[in-house]
Amino acid sequence: ILKDPELREKRIVVRQFPVATGEYRTTFKELHKMGIRNIIIDVPRENIHKVLKHAQQVDMLSDYHNYFFTSLDVHTVDLEDYQYGGTNISGFNLVDENSKEYLEVIRDWQNSPPRYPNWKGESLEQLAKTEVGLVYDAVRLFAKALHDLDQTQSISIRPISCETEEPWIFGNAVTNYMRMV
Repeated sequence: ILKDPELREKRIVVRQFPVATGEYRTTFKELHKMGIRNIIIDVPRENIHKVLKHAQQVDMLSDYHNYFFTSLDVHTVDLEDYQYGGTNISGFNLVDENSKEYLEVIRDWQNSPPRYPNWKGESLEQLAKTEVGLVYDAVRLFAKALHDLDQTQSISIRPISCETEEPWIFGNAVTNYMRMV
């Protein structure tokens, strides 16, 4: 953003929130005095509510303010408290929570008995995290690559040692297939 030639004529202010204290109001007061209304915020998902609450407390949540959160899990945060304030609150979302496959996976996870004795079950908020979605996609891609490769040639699996650096005979084929998909 700072190197974009089209933005050279615009004023860009960079501030870092005090990490140790978790106090965001001071920074918002400073931005308010400067008249800053378009704000990109990079905080962990767990801090988003506190950030918005502090912004609200210093009159930085209005029709004139736009917030963009860089957290890929902003879609898991309940923003209902800020729904009618007029503030534009945005972020990226890599998980399509309305897709048929996603809804089936969530239903299956909720209806399946725990496979581990100490597992308490995860909330939908935890299951919808981007990290979980990426791992799920990676495992499905790997499984599909193995399945499809096994259809064209018989894959034999023999014990593999973690101590040696001998590559798996089908490793390149699986990797190449995964790159194509």
